[in-house]
Amino acid sequence: MRFQDQVVIVTGAARGLGRRYAERFAGEGAKVVVADLRDDVDVAAKEINEAGGTAIAVQVDVNDEAATQQMADDTVAAFGRIDVLVNNAGIWGDYEVKPLLAVEPDYWDFVMGVNVRGPLLCTRAVAPTG
Repeated sequence: MRFQDQVVIVTGAARGLGRRYAERFAGEGAKVVVADLRDDVDVAAKEINEAGGTAIAVQVDVNDEAATQQMADDTVAAFGRIDVLVNNAGIWGDYEVKPLLAVEPDYWDFVMGVNVRGPLLCTRAVAPTG
């Protein structure tokens, strides 16, 4: 098992590709943090545990600095450390394709917050300091 006892956070892991990443890491022996903004984030963690893996669910808005720090803190509290971060959360399937000048600024901010700011904040939250 390549990730035996490694602690892995996967953002955007309630569904889709992120969920598959989380399941695969768990299948390779990792302790997985299923992190997502969706209300059903606990379902993925529960199913990983039922399949014999180890997972916890953390609801997080990756565009919120305090929330990403809480995600890291919850991970350390549960598993003692963080070994891997998969910055998977992103808006793409639900993205409203429009000409640039037709995109509402608030929607632009939302997409950029998740897709660009989110990975920055998550990485900063889990990176060792000192």
